[in-house]
Amino acid sequence: FIIGGGAKDGLFYALIVNVNAQYSAKCMARLSRMTSRWLQNYGFSIGISDVTPSENLLKEKQRIVDEGYKACDEYIEQFKADKLEASPGSTVEQ
Repeated sequence: FIIGGGAKDGLFYALIVNVNAQYSAKCMARLSRMTSRWLQNYGFSIGISDVTPSENLLKEKQRIVDEGYKACDEYIEQFKADKLEASPGSTVEQ
């Protein structure tokens, strides 16, 4: 059961359908105030380790970037050798 998110099976949608939009908006405001108060009282923090990419992610990113550079280098070599085929509606230079 989802609170919101625009889903048709969510709480706020059910309130709109079964009560009215104004009541649903009041519930949204109350929930917003309640969660804000909870965060003030109990806190919420995130550290640098929470947003630092893992070693696996960095390796995968580098692999994808390297593949992209390799593909671009191949296109450049094909262009220099006059073997690059133009895409429909474009010239080779484009």
